Amino acid sequence: MAGQRSIFRHSLLRIITAMFIFEILVGSLAYFFLMLPVLENHAKNFAEQIVKAQATAQPELYFLAEAPADSGRSWLPFNLLLEQNIQRLTGQPAEVRKIAGQPYLYWLPFRTANTRYLVFDHRAVVGTMPIEALVSWFFLALISGLIIATLLARGISRPITQLQNSLKNHSDATPHGSAPNVGIIELDELRLEFARLTNDLALAIDNRTTLLLGLSHELSAPVARLTMAVELYAKRIDSAKREDMETDLDEMRRIIEQFLSAARCLSPQEQQQYSLTHLMRWLEQRYSDKSNVQVEVPLQDAAYAINAAALERILINLIDNALRHAPLSAITIKVKQHPDKLEFTVADNGPGIPAADIPRLFHPFEKRAASQGVGLGLALSRLMAEQNNWALELKNRPGGGLQATTLIPITSL
Repeated sequence: MAGQRSIFRHSLLRIITAMFIFEILVGSLAYFFLMLPVLENHAKNFAEQIVKAQATAQPELYFLAEAPADSGRSWLPFNLLLEQNIQRLTGQPAEVRKIAGQPYLYWLPFRTANTRYLVFDHRAVVGTMPIEALVSWFFLALISGLIIATLLARGISRPITQLQNSLKNHSDATPHGSAPNVGIIELDELRLEFARLTNDLALAIDNRTTLLLGLSHELSAPVARLTMAVELYAKRIDSAKREDMETDLDEMRRIIEQFLSAARCLSPQEQQQYSLTHLMRWLEQRYSDKSNVQVEVPLQDAAYAINAAALERILINLIDNALRHAPLSAITIKVKQHPDKLEFTVADNGPGIPAADIPRLFHPFEKRAASQGVGLGLALSRLMAEQNNWALELKNRPGGGLQATTLIPITSL
């Protein structure tokens, strides 16, 4: 996902940033409190030596009668400090300049009665190039820091990766199961807690499925007896009341069928190769008596590993919802094949619903205003979709109407 990164990369960036700031801080302190005082002392002594040696040349000092080839002013810290000390001692401005083609030789003029030009070797006076040494130290420390940061980040991320693999490979492990320990107390306790929560969740799902199946079976018998009673006493019941009773019984049977189908679909099932053309043809035949339902069969047949029972029940619920809430509208069922997913859409051109009401329609027993249902179709469809790691979306169409989309990741062909 966009914006996400691995714990190794996250730790590496944090450690590198911290070490980089630390190196800058240490380098700055070393320069201002160690290197700069030494340079100031060298510059002061050398300036005094130069002023005393203006009359007679010293072995380490070289005076020329003509100016060397100039290559611009030098901005090295030592040379700037030397200029300040010479100006302090002589009262005249001084400017250290570079000699062309000589990276370590510098010169400065002395405008006395006979103008002479002092030439000195920076290495002979200072002993080294402080800035070059500081930069070299900085890059050496940076490379060492990168190596250390990589080792630290790998050491931090490795236990987390081991925990991830342990949970992935032993997702059904009990708190006292066979999942290997990571070797770190906190992470091992976290693994056990995850295992316990996984077991509790699996148990809750099993209980929910059992409850749905049991409730559906228990309700089937009373509904069958009521249906038989209505048929036996049909002549004694007012026709209008009888129609209402039959409508209620049909609705109860439909709800029971939804519960049974959902319970079967929520049970663990192996995915099987399923033909898209077969699915769309099956839907076409199921709703052949509905002239306003149009099923678009793909031109090219393809088979995918899908939980067929769950997909069929979701599509049936979505189509039945569209028929119930937009009975006079044209209803279209399509399937699109993307490189990484399948997209099933059920669209109508009915009145639609307010966008703010869409999220609550996926809650059990939430329904649209004036709806004759009980508000379970979409809730069960979302539950089955989540059980299979699918996505179910509901939105209003730009031209009017409602569109339900089921997105299924492609696992294998």
